[in-house]
Amino acid sequence: GLDTNATLAKGSVPAVEAFQLHPAAIRSKLRDEKSHKSTLIGRLTAALILRFAREAARRRNYARAEALYQAILLLAPRPFIWRQMGNMLAGQGLFHAAVDCFDRTIELDEHDAEAWHARAVALKRLGRTDESSVSAQNAIALEPLMASRQVG
Repeated sequence: GLDTNATLAKGSVPAVEAFQLHPAAIRSKLRDEKSHKSTLIGRLTAALILRFAREAARRRNYARAEALYQAILLLAPRPFIWRQMGNMLAGQGLFHAAVDCFDRTIELDEHDAEAWHARAVALKRLGRTDESSVSAQNAIALEPLMASRQVG
């Protein structure tokens, strides 16, 4: 900043204080950069794992896909990953656990019509038809095209 104690003579340039590096400021900056780099590396790693998870799901290897989605949740948790995790659990017949994942998705993004629909399907498989109907109605309210999908 400017040295406010400097006296200015007519036509002179104000004195400028030397830029000082404080150790705490340096450590904070390095910590921010490290955090940013680790976040970036985590996101890139998650994106790579996501490709493998989708391929495993496409091949109906739901247990492998589930493990990969769990790894992604550790690196870059996102609502749609919770939904995908629920889909993999449902694919293995683990409907109670699937409903938990769909609930987590909806908790993070209540406008996820796919999660509401998947929740409705899982609940119907568990014989919880009243709850299933409510979830299906929520899905349709968010995305009218969901009305054409079967709920189990």
